[in-house]
Amino acid sequence: MNNIAIGQSAEFFNVDIAAAYIHDVKNHLNFLLTKADQEQDMEVMQVLMDADFKLNNLLALYKAQGGILSVEVNAVSPLSMLHMLAVSYQPITKKKLIVHEGDESMIAYVDQGLVELCLGNAIHNADRFARDEIRLSVRTENGMTVFTVSDDGDGYPENIVASGGSEVAKSSSSSGLGFYLSSKIASQHVNKGEHGFIRLSNDQGAVFEMFLP
Repeated sequence: MNNIAIGQSAEFFNVDIAAAYIHDVKNHLNFLLTKADQEQDMEVMQVLMDADFKLNNLLALYKAQGGILSVEVNAVSPLSMLHMLAVSYQPITKKKLIVHEGDESMIAYVDQGLVELCLGNAIHNADRFARDEIRLSVRTENGMTVFTVSDDGDGYPENIVASGGSEVAKSSSSSGLGFYLSSKIASQHVNKGEHGFIRLSNDQGAVFEMFLP
């Protein structure tokens, strides 16, 4: 009994401490980001935003692997989400971020922070392989909200498309961890027994889609 209690307490302690340290480091990063923005130092801003992004991924991955990742669903405007993402990421990408206009009245019930983290992963990945453009869009399909990040690069390797990203997700690469995390977060979105999922395909470049019920 004592061993079980200690193990459970240690698991909670680790998550709690990790969250506290990440929050503290993020506060320092935000301070430095403000200074870099004021000085218009884009190179430093890119490094700091990348570090902040990786910290968010780290905490989410820790929770996902520990089986304690949960979503808090709220009503959001998905098109507004994409516009905000484009504004946030445009300063740190060499590619042009394009948001395809859609239904401005569309409402989605998602965990905005976690979904933005997944789309940010997709943007980071696209930035590595796109030639000139990264496109963001959202639509409804069979009652699901579908977020898409696509680029004009050479596309995903066929084995990655066939495995749905699970093959690269087994690796420790940033792309693999991003696919793994996105798949976990999507599946945590559930409505009437239907789970979300991600889909990878090629269409004049790589296409990342996140389906949320």
